[in-house]
Amino acid sequence: MLQADAHRSFADSVYAMTAPTFSTTAPSAHSHNAWPSRQWAQVSAHDFAAARTSGLAEATIAVLPVAAVEQHGPHLPLGVDAALLQGVIDAALPKIPVELPALFLPPQNVGLSTEHLSYPGTLTLSPATVIALWTELGACVARAGIGKLLLLNGHGGQVSVMDIVARELRMHHGLMVYSASWFSLPLPGEVSEQFSAEEHRFGIHAGRSRPR
Repeated sequence: MLQADAHRSFADSVYAMTAPTFSTTAPSAHSHNAWPSRQWAQVSAHDFAAARTSGLAEATIAVLPVAAVEQHGPHLPLGVDAALLQGVIDAALPKIPVELPALFLPPQNVGLSTEHLSYPGTLTLSPATVIALWTELGACVARAGIGKLLLLNGHGGQVSVMDIVARELRMHHGLMVYSASWFSLPLPGEVSEQFSAEEHRFGIHAGRSRPR
């Protein structure tokens, strides 16, 4: 339910960021003015080359999902953040207008979770590694001829990192970079009301803010 309620805000946000840059005429699925897939990894090198020539790449926004694998109390698995973020994406994809050129990069499900290292099973990269990884992926996006990138986040501990990466990519690669966390998007009251005041205070950490 949470994923389904969040999807409209995400789809609308992506549409608003790219609306001035593309035609309102729906392209053919096999046209040089449309990607054969919304998934970056399912597009061929030939498709990317054609997109640079046709102007499709310039009009496209790339989306890099970033999540985490970390503790979520004794009652839930480590992959909660990654599962929630993928749920939002899966629910949003059918809502994105066909004429909007958007490509989703492979999710980066291991991120910055050093604050959870005392809990067994947590996977984390160092801050320097996360910044380098996301920045290098953004550089690849720029080399493909795409000028807009959305960092779509599913973990509260990564907000400040996204700001650093966005600034680096703008400075060194000329990318127009946006960052957003699904939990910071406008959500209807029935979603926010699912969480207690204490849960909101501690970052909506899957039902329990502290281990018991």
